[in-house]
Formats: sequence, structure tokens, C-alpha cells
Amino acid sequence: MEAVASFMSDSLIIPPGEWDRNLLNQTVPILANQAKELSAKRKRGGLRSRGVQKETFHEVIQENEIFDDPLSRTGMFCGGLVRDIKRRFPLYLSDFKDALDVHCLPTIIFIYFACLAPAITFGGLLSEKTNAWMGVSEMILATTLSGILFSLFAGQPLIIIGATGPLLVFERSTFELSENFGIEFLPWRAWVGIWVMVICFIIVALEGCFLIKYFTRFTEEIFALMISIVFLYDSFHYVENVFRLYPLSTGAAKSTLIYSNSTDNGVVNYTNRPSTANTALLSTVLMIGTFFVAHSLRKLRHSHFFGPRARRIVSDFGVSIAIATMMAVDFLTEGVYKQKLSVPDGLSVTSPNRESWLINPMGVVQPMSVGAIFAALVPAILVSILIFMEIEFTGIILDKKDHKLKKGVGYNLDLFVLGLLVGLCSILGLPWMCATPVHTLSNFHALTVVSTNHAPGEHPHLIGVREQRLTNIVIHLLIGFTVFLSPVMRHIPIAVLFGVFLFLGVSSLSHIQLVERVKLLFVPSAYHPDERFVMNVKTSKMHLFTIVQVCCVCVLIAMKHTFLAPAFPFFIICMIPLRKLLEKFFSSEELEALDTDVEDVYDSDMDEYDSVHFPI
Repeated sequence: MEAVASFMSDSLIIPPGEWDRNLLNQTVPILANQAKELSAKRKRGGLRSRGVQKETFHEVIQENEIFDDPLSRTGMFCGGLVRDIKRRFPLYLSDFKDALDVHCLPTIIFIYFACLAPAITFGGLLSEKTNAWMGVSEMILATTLSGILFSLFAGQPLIIIGATGPLLVFERSTFELSENFGIEFLPWRAWVGIWVMVICFIIVALEGCFLIKYFTRFTEEIFALMISIVFLYDSFHYVENVFRLYPLSTGAAKSTLIYSNSTDNGVVNYTNRPSTANTALLSTVLMIGTFFVAHSLRKLRHSHFFGPRARRIVSDFGVSIAIATMMAVDFLTEGVYKQKLSVPDGLSVTSPNRESWLINPMGVVQPMSVGAIFAALVPAILVSILIFMEIEFTGIILDKKDHKLKKGVGYNLDLFVLGLLVGLCSILGLPWMCATPVHTLSNFHALTVVSTNHAPGEHPHLIGVREQRLTNIVIHLLIGFTVFLSPVMRHIPIAVLFGVFLFLGVSSLSHIQLVERVKLLFVPSAYHPDERFVMNVKTSKMHLFTIVQVCCVCVLIAMKHTFLAPAFPFFIICMIPLRKLLEKFFSSEELEALDTDVEDVYDSDMDEYDSVHFPI
């Protein structure tokens, strides 16, 4: 039996078909070399020597994986950071040489438009949430500056840096805290960013990145569902505010109206003032229309129209196409008043109360007290938790074995660089940036190389990835030049941006296992699908696990509407011991089925939203 097993392990089995001889001549020697290396490792390991049975080759591989685990601890001060630098520095020159490929050009164009729409959207929403202290100009500049610096110095340059929904929520909470306590927003926020930079350095110095292993799917899905609900709530809350300000029963608005100058006889001329009678109705149409177009184009990827490449291009540009379409609808209804995006000209600050880009942390109008400086440590800890979760989760997604990355990752180095960028953006009065998993996966899929010669009926398989830094740098440079398109961006209605928010919320709900299990609460067991978490777990136990997660989401959502809203990252951390407590009520097999990721099968027609089950 050992001889047969050895023969089979060294054999190459080719499925029947008409194979190209040149392809076999290239493939067979590579596999033969791999077989020789396997045999040599077995001899070195000594499967049987002197009557003592040695560890199997599988166990040797497991030990090598543990030794090469980038999340393992070295036991030295900043040991993980030094290890990441030593791993990536010898490959730094190749990170630019590997970008000299014609296939990288479509990636630059696609990711640029994919990142531009959220940057404008989050910039406009940030202006609304912070009373115009930060807006589209600050968002674009922060995205450009952070993206370029991260691409140059990060351990994983495939990660795309940009604005995220959770950070936008936390920016609003920080502004509300400063308003409630009568503290200057930007100087106090600068101290929050400085503390975040210090905390990130402490985590890296103590090699704390290994803690990301304790964030299981249980915690991720609770966090994901909470953010999706926040997206949906903000979108419909905007519609509610529009209907309150511009009721359909009257044409008079309760906000500042646009009108022409007084005439010679002192009478104000209102002839050119847009009507507000249908403002609420049209704003709702623009928001729902943006969602409908973007969602329909996303579903096009899985349809039978056009070819796979055309479907993917149209689907990936769905958000940009939806914004352009609703801008055309807005142009056709020019006589109705709509709230538009406020964008200053060129590289100028959004708020007229700001004199420069640099923020004095000691205060501009009033001096910053020592108590306020140390009070900024509390939100800084929560922001650090949020940033830690986002950047490390994104790195883990890219580092899956099926993705076949050759140059490795840099969990400690990425967190260190991102902490410095948060501190820099805080001093410049710019929004905080972090890793965006959806855009990162879009960038990854655009840079992948799939097989072209495969057996009939066999799906294309992943060959490799063009791991380089240049495309990321060029993408963020192009985003920076967008600031000079302010005359065009001023024509974007705010309702369209909330339509993008609605699309993100609904899209994020798809392929979250928690959402699927919530649906099963109302479906008879006879009609349950043949999923792993259904077949290997009793129905009552599965429903109990779902109810526990739903209760956690409800607690977080209720907390978001209280004064404890900024502390929601801390409550997410509290889900880790709760998950540990569930081990007393569920067996290891049940938890493995409910709380582990399914293996990803690479598909060139896969949606980036399908590849990640938490919409950070």
C-alpha cells in the first residue's frame, strides 16, 4: 500500500482530451520538478528511519506554514514589523517592473472609476454630517495622499485605500461629541488622530496583529449587518428630512431659497427661483433611480446578455453609470429645486471658517485643555479598533491560499503605515482613510491571470496575480486630478449620493450567511437548502445561533441612537468572549459549520460583493 501511495503521489494524471503537445511539454517538466522536491523533502524528513516512524509530509508542511505565518509572533520588540520589511524590501524593485504589462492599463481605468464614485459620495455625505468642516475636496485630497503613500510603503500594495462606511459613521460621532462638549472639532479630532497613530504603533511594537485570529465569522457578520442597516437607515432618513423641509402640499421651503437681486423699485424678483413643490418627490425618484440602475447593472454580471468581459465591465462601472444617468434626469427637470453637492474650486478647503490646511492641535479659536487632550484617547481607542479590524481583515482576504500570492503580505507593516497616515490626515484636517475590501477585491480580480488552455467544460483556474505597486499609485494620482472637475461635481444632486448609499446597503446584505439564516427562521425545515450549516447542525441549534446574532445586532443598532454611539467598536470587541461562551452550548462540529468560511472557488464571472461576506 505504501508503494502504491508513493507511485500515485509521483504520477501525473491528465484528463482525456485533445491536449496541445506544446502545453504538455511546458507543464510536465514543472510537475516533475515538484515531484522531485517532494521526494527530496520526504527523504530529508525520513518517513521511516531506524525503526522510528517520523512525521508525515503533511505534518512537515503544517510546521512550515506555522513558521512562515505572517501573523505569528517573534517575541521581539517590533519583530513582526522588521520581518515584514525584510520580506518585502528585496522585492521592492520588482513591484515596479511587474507593472510594465499592458494588462495593467485596464485595471487602472476600471479601479479609478470604481474608487471615484464612493470618494465623491462619502465626501458629500461627510460635508452634511460635519457641518461642512470637511467635504469633497478634503475627501479627494485624503484619498490621493493616503493612497500614494500607502502604495509606496505598505507590505501589501494590492490593498486600495479610501473612505469606508464605518469610518464615516465614526466621523459623524466625533463631530457630535465635540459639539456636545463645546470643543473645537478639527483640533480635537487632530488629537484623536495622534492618539490613533500612537496606539497603532504600540500594537505593531507588541506584535498584536495576531489578535485578528480571534475575530471569527460570528463577529464579522454582526458588524457587517449593523453597517448595512446604518446605510439603509441614513438613506431613508434623508428622504424623511426632505419631505419635512419641502412638503408636497406647499411650494414654500423652510430653508434658504434661491432668488434674483432686487429690482430698481425695491421689489424682489422671484421669477427665476426654482419651484420646491415637487422637490421631495423628485429627490425620492433620484435616490430610488440611482439604486435601481446600479443594482440592475450589478445583476447583469450573472445574466446571459453579452459576453463575460462585457458583462463585467458594465457591472463594475454600474455606480458611475447610475450617477451619470440620474444627473441627466436632473438636467431634464431643471425647473425643480434639488439640493446639489457643494464643492469648492481647485485645492481649497470646503468650510469658509478654515484658514489653512494645517490644523493647530492646541486650538484655533480657544485653547485646547489638558483634559480634552486626554479625553481624545477614548475615541482614539475605538477608531484604532475599527482601523485594525478593517486593514487586517482585508489582508487576510487577500492572503487566502487560493489566491496564490507569491510576494507575501505585511500585516504589521500595513497597520504601521496606516497609523502614520491617520495622524497625518488629522493634522491636515483631512478625513481618515482605511482599507476598502470591496475595491481591494476588484483590484485583485482585475490583476489576476487565469488559464486559457484547459480541458473542455473545465472552469478557468487562477494562475497568478500581477503583484505590483504602480497601478495603485497611478489610480490615486488620477483621483487627485479629479479635484479640478469641481464644476461638473456641483451638478450632482445629494439625493443621488444617498441612492449610492442605499445600493451599498442592499448589496452588502447579499451573501451574508446571517441574512440567509434569518430567512430560514420563517421557512419550514423541509425546504431548507443543502448548505453546510443546515446539513451538519440541528435546526433548533441553527436557529438559536441566528437569534443570538440578531440580538447582538439589535443591541448595537439601539446603542447607535444613544450617547454611547461612538463606543460601538468596543461592543464589537465584546462579541469575542460571547462567541467563546457559545462553545458551552454548541459542539465543535456545529460551530465549525456555522462559524467558518466556506472555501472560495475562483470564478472569472464572480462579483466582488460575492467574494467578501462583510461590507466594511
